[in-house]
Amino acid sequence: MNVQSFKPLVLGTFILFLLPLSGVAQSSNPVWPRTFRIVPAGSSVGFVMKATLHKVKGKTGSVKGRVSLSLEESSVKMDGTIRIDASSLVTGNGRRDRSMRKNQLEVKSHPTILFRPTGLAGPVQDLFHQKSATFQIRGDLTLHGVTKKLKIPVHAYRDQGRILIEGSFPVELKDYNIKNPSRFLLRVKDRIRVWFNLEFTEDKGL
Repeated sequence: MNVQSFKPLVLGTFILFLLPLSGVAQSSNPVWPRTFRIVPAGSSVGFVMKATLHKVKGKTGSVKGRVSLSLEESSVKMDGTIRIDASSLVTGNGRRDRSMRKNQLEVKSHPTILFRPTGLAGPVQDLFHQKSATFQIRGDLTLHGVTKKLKIPVHAYRDQGRILIEGSFPVELKDYNIKNPSRFLLRVKDRIRVWFNLEFTEDKGL
């Protein structure tokens, strides 16, 4: 029996603003604003859904987006958009994937999952001194035509000019008007776990 799954993107992941902040400390006249883009080849978003006697796991590498950082007085303002192609999510079962796209994600009406960052909270400065940091990203997730505010815990670290961000968060299907794929004796939990691994690099061409 098949279980369709859904997952949002997530997200979460605009911590790349940390890199420009290090530039502020090293230069008295840094260039602002600065833009960072996701590197699709190094990024993925996935989900885990618990069902009767097993788990359904899905993922996609179709993640794109840019984030712009600007300096306002003593703080950094962040905006941008991260996009996930909803139809690209796969679970390793073609029949289940087709059902998920049609009945849960309804990709013809809602082809894109969006995340727009709105702020950060926590010891972000640790990323400069220790090359890694754990903090929280706030933003708006739009999934299946519904927008919800999220607070996502993330771990970020620098590696050879890149910023890598990873994290996870729970999603309740009913909160986004997504049909629970349970059927007959196969029961599916309404809460799924979304995870993400995102790679960012500075887009100096913009």
